[in-house]
Amino acid sequence: MKNFNLFCVLFSCHRYPALFDEKLQVPCLAAYGKPIDPDMTLAGFTGDAYHNATTMIITFVVNNYQDQSKMAKVMAWEKSFVEYMKAYINDSSHANLTIHYSTPKNVQHKLRV
Repeated sequence: MKNFNLFCVLFSCHRYPALFDEKLQVPCLAAYGKPIDPDMTLAGFTGDAYHNATTMIITFVVNNYQDQSKMAKVMAWEKSFVEYMKAYINDSSHANLTIHYSTPKNVQHKLRV
């Protein structure tokens, strides 16, 4: 994607939630069809100066099942996500970022310890 700037996409989506991003070929609206409230995804800004945000919150919603056979894919995704995040954080090119993440299994483990 030539001249792609994720910051511009995020800024545009928060300012104009009904926008369809041509470069990503995805709508700015959430999967449930509503705009994403900047106050729920960004922090550290005043008014509508989203470009001054110092924090960005990303949530991945994953189905949780009682049926353990269906949970195998969920658990595999969660394991891959944790491995990816650990590698991302340990990559020296991301040293200027402070990243925190959690998963249901991660939280359950902390509660048992």
